[in-house]
Amino acid sequence: MTGLNSEEIEAALTHRGLSIPQSTLRSWRESGLLPPAKRGGLARYPEHTVEQAIAADRLFNRKNQNEFVGWNLWLEGFEVSENFWRPHFENSARSSFRTVRKVASLLTSADDNKIDEFENGLVDAAAQSIAPKPLKAIVRRMDADALSGTVSLVASAFAGNYQDDDDADTEKSRIDGVATLSGMSRKNRHTIHGESIKFRATLQLLLRSLAATPETYLDASLFGGNRLAELHVARDYFRHGFEAGANLHEAMRWIYGNNAFGLKLAHWFRFDAPIAVQASLICLALVVLREESDAFHTLNEIRELKTASEEFKAQSLIVQQLGTTHAEYAELLSPKSLKAALRSEENINELSQKIRHVRDSLLV
Repeated sequence: MTGLNSEEIEAALTHRGLSIPQSTLRSWRESGLLPPAKRGGLARYPEHTVEQAIAADRLFNRKNQNEFVGWNLWLEGFEVSENFWRPHFENSARSSFRTVRKVASLLTSADDNKIDEFENGLVDAAAQSIAPKPLKAIVRRMDADALSGTVSLVASAFAGNYQDDDDADTEKSRIDGVATLSGMSRKNRHTIHGESIKFRATLQLLLRSLAATPETYLDASLFGGNRLAELHVARDYFRHGFEAGANLHEAMRWIYGNNAFGLKLAHWFRFDAPIAVQASLICLALVVLREESDAFHTLNEIRELKTASEEFKAQSLIVQQLGTTHAEYAELLSPKSLKAALRSEENINELSQKIRHVRDSLLV
């Protein structure tokens, strides 16, 4: 007999250190947060109910709200009532399509005053209401002309009007503006082995891909039936990609500070951004992948990157703990020492020798 009964679910949760009352599980099930019983005479539930209940408990501890928990369970790949995800995508698809169409018509207008007025309006909006909270400080620090050019450039890409500038320096400056607005300014491009992580090529590819997809129309047919698989792929790109970035940021933040490698926003987009923002990004991924999938890493590669980032984060935090709990390693494993070591392979080898020397002296 397949599936688990209520007693088996309770026992499995207890074994994992959780005590969730049957009444709570029943309430979650009735709300569509847990899978219903399988068809048949006995009430038996899918085996993944235990993992889904554990995830729901974790999410409720973050925010005690069904909508938040349901949306995030869906993001993590669990099956929940479509009421927790479908309306967000339908709203995003409608509003995104209208916005792109409006931007396209304004940018192709022959009225320069109309275009200037629109660009100024975008800048004001970015500086005031629509800029995500983590971006507000960046927006305030940017030069007005640079901000205007960057916002206009991104809007043009959304409207399908993005083209590389013939002047290489101008194009580089334009993309650097987008990088700065994204939290990936030059000062946040920290160096490892003499190389800094540069996002310019990736951002340029994304802008080109956006410009190639404005005619793609999103409608409800994408969010059901056989086409639902496309949405799931876009969702998984969003989740695994931003989680990889968040893990790398967390792994290096204690060494390089809160803006480590310009990945500060990755955590916000994945874990703290409003549902509407996350849904819009997934819609964006959906249309870009449909038209330009060959230009990006495969989903399996993104998953592997996330797994590697989790391992790297765990190792990094072990090093941090070792440096803070053992006085013998405190200086060697300080952020200042590690930053200097990571600049070149020679420096890393030198630090490794010093660490081995300390370790050997402690074993005597």
